[in-house]
Amino acid sequence: MERASPDATANDRRIKACRLSRRSADLLMIAHASRDRISALPMPDLLAWHDGLAMALRRERNKSMARHWTYDLNRHIALKLARDRIEAELSARAVDPGPETVKPRTSRGFNRGNGKIR
Repeated sequence: MERASPDATANDRRIKACRLSRRSADLLMIAHASRDRISALPMPDLLAWHDGLAMALRRERNKSMARHWTYDLNRHIALKLARDRIEAELSARAVDPGPETVKPRTSRGFNRGNGKIR
């Protein structure tokens, strides 16, 4: 499994995603990986895998639309499953937003007729 460097820039991540999207065996390995193994991946690796899976899934969808002879429904399903598992891990790691604050009630506006605030 290829690892992203901790100081990877967006361009480096895009290059790594392109490389990962071309290796279907590695992508399918994520679909069958245990939850512990996915949760142990560092964040840059998860993002690179997510981008690579998105590219591979887009490529597989294009094959489907073109009715290409190399299209494989099982591979398509496995890629989608892997992408969903990575997205679940990314959403689990997302910073919890603070409690939703209630917007303070403001005046209803300015009454143009008499020049007073309602």
